[in-house]
Amino acid sequence: MLIGYNCPAASFPLNSVKNTPHEPYGLETPLGWMVVGGVSSGDEKVNMSHRIRTRELSSDEILKCLQEQIEPENDSTLKSQNDLTFLKLMQDSLTVSDGFYTMPLPFKSVPELPDNRQYALKRFRLLEGKFRRNQQFKEKYHEFMEDILVKGEAEACSPGEDGWFIPHFGVFNQHKPDKIRVVFDCSAKFRGQSLNKNLLQGPDLNSSLAGLLCRFRKERVAITCDIKKMFHQFRVTEDHRKYLKFIWYEERNSTNLRDYHMNVHLFGAVSSPSCAIYGLQQLARDYDDIYPDATSFILNNFYVDDGLKICANH
Repeated sequence: MLIGYNCPAASFPLNSVKNTPHEPYGLETPLGWMVVGGVSSGDEKVNMSHRIRTRELSSDEILKCLQEQIEPENDSTLKSQNDLTFLKLMQDSLTVSDGFYTMPLPFKSVPELPDNRQYALKRFRLLEGKFRRNQQFKEKYHEFMEDILVKGEAEACSPGEDGWFIPHFGVFNQHKPDKIRVVFDCSAKFRGQSLNKNLLQGPDLNSSLAGLLCRFRKERVAITCDIKKMFHQFRVTEDHRKYLKFIWYEERNSTNLRDYHMNVHLFGAVSSPSCAIYGLQQLARDYDDIYPDATSFILNNFYVDDGLKICANH
């Protein structure tokens, strides 16, 4: 299976390390280094200027490597101390209310953040300038904001509520020119602080992508799916929503501004992928006795918000 064969720019040669004319050579591309060529018929051979030792693999060794990728992995991956702290926090704090799984922001420690509203307001004024230059951008942006407010993913703040303001901006997907994604800039710094700087990223809880793709080729019928706005499906605990404040208009045609906060995990927060994946997998485990097939599918055949499943044609 060749991935990226139709993108020659990805394999454009940038640098090379040569050996003798009959030996493999190293080739640097925009994606990194690769070794081109086969090994000699000998059991072991020392080649390349960096003295890389290579040997031919037996058919049994190759089959073993492939089998390890095809079968779902167990949770034996070594985790850092920060990852263990993240998992303990999720295990102790995850709750279910109003049909939503709710988790805290995984702070490294309780942050003491300065008042950055004026900085967020300055960024908002720049956004308004883009609204004036691009009417379609403005309309799509308003539609997105109205949608998250109607769905309860964001709400107006109580007057005088302290907290941390997050600037936001919009981007269009070149494959979906009519759909805008509003990104909350959690990496925006003010006086040396940012939200992302204070958050634990969390462990990689995804299934192996290589294993998922290998399993995806085992049968004849392929099924794909994705979770719409996955991060927004998981709520943030109420006491942490003050760290997710933003500025927006009071009404559609008003120039008056108001402070809001998000109620859900954000696209832009470094912790959101791990929080969402943890929540999704916990949901699957909680309903394993009722929907065992769905649990297996979520735990073994999802990569972030994308599901890939294969089955026999009968």
